[in-house]
Amino acid sequence: MTDDEAEIMTGQQVAYLLQVSPRTLEEWRQTRTGPPYRGMGRHVRYMRREVLAWRMPPSRRGVRTSARAGRPC
Repeated sequence: MTDDEAEIMTGQQVAYLLQVSPRTLEEWRQTRTGPPYRGMGRHVRYMRREVLAWRMPPSRRGVRTSARAGRPC
């Protein structure tokens, strides 16, 4: 793991990295569909390596998919 991967990021930084609005990132947190996050007091923080892993296509994360439907097996 590199120092960059261990970096703790703010929501603003993650939104920029993922090219979405901070509001979209907030909605993803509320629906639990976005990247993993941590609450640190009143603040929400993300680990860069977890955001990058979340962003990867499922086939690259080790999740098998059905060749016909593109859905997890």
